[in-house]
Amino acid sequence: DAEMLRDQALAISGLLNTKMFGKSVKPPQPKGLWKAIGLGASNTKKYVVDKGNDIYRRSLYTFWKRALPHPAMTIFNAPTRESCTASRERTNTPLQALVLMNETQYFEASMKLAKLTLKHGGSTTTSRLIYLYEKMLGAKPDATELAVMQQFFPEIEASFNSEKVTLAGQEIPKETAVWSLLANSLMSLDKFKSKE
Repeated sequence: DAEMLRDQALAISGLLNTKMFGKSVKPPQPKGLWKAIGLGASNTKKYVVDKGNDIYRRSLYTFWKRALPHPAMTIFNAPTRESCTASRERTNTPLQALVLMNETQYFEASMKLAKLTLKHGGSTTTSRLIYLYEKMLGAKPDATELAVMQQFFPEIEASFNSEKVTLAGQEIPKETAVWSLLANSLMSLDKFKSKE
């Protein structure tokens, strides 16, 4: 489910705020999203992103506007919450891959996973690849999967030609950027998105 996918990405990266109860929160969304549907006198005319750790609360607490539900969750078939839903529609679309690769919170989770990998994954590229894969997918990669990652890693590394890189509006070291993009790529795997 859409909510579980977001929560899982935040949980494995250590970003998830598990605080229970309280008011709804407004995590990042595209700028100007509510402009076309906001009524002049409405207290929700403009979407103002909450600050601090609250933006990482479970998806259950995400503020929804009836006229425009949360876009990332809508793309993953979350219902509009206007009525009870017995079962959810299941789709697999290119838009879902774009959300996982570009949505702010998924990318923040990828950067945090990169930092965890560099800190706890050991000193070799192979041990770090195994650590990241296991952290994200709950199992060690088989020989073929490891070989693909080992082949893909230098390609990502070669795409950066300076020691400092700007990703998601933050300047970070090249090494962190490389591992962030690898983690972000692993999020697009079916193994990450679906339970079989």
